[in-house]
Amino acid sequence: MQSFSQHLRESKSVTWVRPSPSTLKTEYAVEYKKHLSPELGEDPYPTEKSFLKAIETAYTEVITPSTDRAIRNRSRTTSMKGLLNLIKGYRSYPKFRNEKTLEDMKDVMVSGGKMDMPIVVEDTHGNRRVFSGNTRMDMAFILKMNPTVLVLTLPKGIEL
Repeated sequence: MQSFSQHLRESKSVTWVRPSPSTLKTEYAVEYKKHLSPELGEDPYPTEKSFLKAIETAYTEVITPSTDRAIRNRSRTTSMKGLLNLIKGYRSYPKFRNEKTLEDMKDVMVSGGKMDMPIVVEDTHGNRRVFSGNTRMDMAFILKMNPTVLVLTLPKGIEL
């Protein structure tokens, strides 16, 4: 059996891909409507269609540990045990997120598989907040990889 560090040395880099339309629709219903929109106090994307159109203009960026420090709402978990403890607090635990899903995520990342890009929102002042994919970002950093994210710029006048 390989040690974790040996496994990392032999790993490939994950291929970050844009989330599918069905995944983005779920993100809109869960992350946007239940979390971000109430936090903003405004609703720049009142419909799923307006959100999907805005996501089309999102740009990609590789996030380093240094640039990650400026992103709000990040857990910055540094171990698999810590990541498991984090997801145990999610409503989706254990049905959708659990020990197996974390191991599967790790396996995809180290084998060079495809992984949905996390989404970070940014206001016109450069303030940033993780929108979705906190766990994926943590896993990437634990595995010594820099995640590629989609950066969605909020409309002018809407601040984080």
